[in-house]
Amino acid sequence: MAQKGLLTTADYLPKDEYDRFIENLHRDKRYNWELFCLVSFCAALSVSDVRLTKWSDILDKEQLVKVEKKTDKNRTIKLNREVMSKIKELYRLMGNPDINLSIIANPKTGEPFSTKYINQMLKVFRFDYKLKIKNFSTHTFRKTFGRFVYE
Repeated sequence: MAQKGLLTTADYLPKDEYDRFIENLHRDKRYNWELFCLVSFCAALSVSDVRLTKWSDILDKEQLVKVEKKTDKNRTIKLNREVMSKIKELYRLMGNPDINLSIIANPKTGEPFSTKYINQMLKVFRFDYKLKIKNFSTHTFRKTFGRFVYE
């Protein structure tokens, strides 16, 4: 997380690199992180909006309705069948957590992981999975989505 008043940079992941990363998270049973990356990418949500997303908002839903924290605007995001199926699978693999919890909740406290902690974990993943990206942060997934749509 950057210091106040400093500009930060986030790079995008090429789609094949993103897919490999997601597969590695799944293989290593890091389902909560796989879900964070999936929702961040597929819905192009900011970390603050993902942190506030509850299971009840996305489980068995064809769309995600969010009031974006930063802009206070309503957004309706369609979820395709593949994403809906993946969310349901991850919910089951994570032990069917309380639907009122955040999708990125700490299993011990029930509170959403902090943005700072999420960014720290992404840096660990960058190293562990040898991701070809220099500036890897929570914003990377929005940029990856934007690049994917652009291409």
